[in-house]
Amino acid sequence: MTAVHRKPGARRLPTPGWTGRSYAGALALVAASLWSCRLEPDYATRTDTGTSTDAGASWTDGSGAEPTRCVVVATSEFRAGGSVTTIDADSLQVWRDLTATHQDATLAVRGTRVFVLNREGADNIQELDPQDGFRTLWQHSVGNDTNPWDLQLLDDGHAWVTLYNAGALQLVDTASPSGDAFLVGTPVTLPAWTDDDARVEPAGAVLWNGVLLVLVQGLDHYPNCADGSRGYVHAFDQWSMEPVALFGGQSYLELERCNPTSFKLREDGMLVVGMAGMYRSQLRGGTATDDGGVELVDLNTGHSLGLVLDEAGAGNRDIAAVAMAPDGRMWAALADDTFGADIVELTLQSDGQLRAGEVLWRSEEGGVFALEYRWDRLWIADRSPSRPGLVVLDPETAAVVGGGPLDTGFPPYDIDFVELPAGMACGR
Repeated sequence: MTAVHRKPGARRLPTPGWTGRSYAGALALVAASLWSCRLEPDYATRTDTGTSTDAGASWTDGSGAEPTRCVVVATSEFRAGGSVTTIDADSLQVWRDLTATHQDATLAVRGTRVFVLNREGADNIQELDPQDGFRTLWQHSVGNDTNPWDLQLLDDGHAWVTLYNAGALQLVDTASPSGDAFLVGTPVTLPAWTDDDARVEPAGAVLWNGVLLVLVQGLDHYPNCADGSRGYVHAFDQWSMEPVALFGGQSYLELERCNPTSFKLREDGMLVVGMAGMYRSQLRGGTATDDGGVELVDLNTGHSLGLVLDEAGAGNRDIAAVAMAPDGRMWAALADDTFGADIVELTLQSDGQLRAGEVLWRSEEGGVFALEYRWDRLWIADRSPSRPGLVVLDPETAAVVGGGPLDTGFPPYDIDFVELPAGMACGR
């Protein structure tokens, strides 16, 4: 019986009796073949998750002074290890390698709390203390070979973690974490679909109006997208994990393309989903297919507005990542068959389609796995072999702020943001 988490005073709901099958990570072998001396993680590893219930929170001392704005970067060369590097968003001062992480790690900043998801081969969650130089507060396993990808924090301190390899979500206790009691109940497995190997790959998750939205990549015959493969968005009650009929009476929405790799949630309830489809890097010397794109989903009506950009409109490139400003402006990292990525602005046309604009920044074949907009800047995790680092871009002028990629130690892989009390440094 799958355990159901109850918010105090909430009615206990029946549990879904679903089963799923494990799925082993995505494209390390592809990138390794591109860089013979390097080992790369899943190409689709950065799933941007929009906002949590407490996202954007910051400490305040009541003085009205502006908080310290910090950029948190997970870095790695994907061979021996990784680390966390931080940057003051205003002065651009860098504190490199503050805390060690696994070689394949992503970030989940939820309000004022900073979590590291140490993934394939480590399979644990690590919380850092931003008020103490981002030192580790605690670190606990979520189970061998589960491969945690994302974490969404609930108001009572529990959190749902997406387990990519297990095809499930696991409730964990981050309020009073201890080794024996960190895992709460048994994992909630996601439903299998019609593909013959029943693969389920829960990647990112986001909270919206009490509903936990879970993005499933829908890959078929690892690590590919078949002609009929499609990604999904599932809707669950955040406390009970009972399916929520958000999409026209259904608790799931079938997307128009396979392999969604990133999504952003606007405050008005518009979900922007970037889908890579079949990676062009796998098809070098073969026939590239136009099987990715950007899709908009209106959560208020529960209906998709359809594909608003396909790979042909993106210059025959994969949609590797999307970023979005509060006013709705969008940018994308468009990847070619060598992992080279162009950063462009996406402009909505009168026909309802997006148009890819001029190239604002070009990454070499190292790739861009994280692209974020915050504090009037674009933050680009550029893994170019000759000049890896964090690129800070003024999207209004396309000027690089700070003179070039900021040295993050190991190449940057994931980006998130946290605010600290006024006068406090982002590092130690």
